[in-house]
Amino acid sequence: MKIRHFDILKIIFLSLVILAESPALAEAEVVTNPKAITINATRGENITRTITLRTSEKVSNLKVVTLDLLSANNSSVLPARTINKLISQSHR
Repeated sequence: MKIRHFDILKIIFLSLVILAESPALAEAEVVTNPKAITINATRGENITRTITLRTSEKVSNLKVVTLDLLSANNSSVLPARTINKLISQSHR
């Protein structure tokens, strides 16, 4: 069976149209404010910082993952287990 070049182009075009309209592939734009956080603290001190996330679409099953934070010169680590997460949802 011989497939013509034009037929292959039609198949590719139709596949792209189907994929472009598939909601499963859509990703909401996420805006982070601020982009970075600087913490100057001493051992035993409690510091509070807030990060605001805004999305262009409704998000379900939100999961926040904390990672170890390195000092600016990589000489010390703030373990992820010491970082407390508080998730507040605002519907505007």
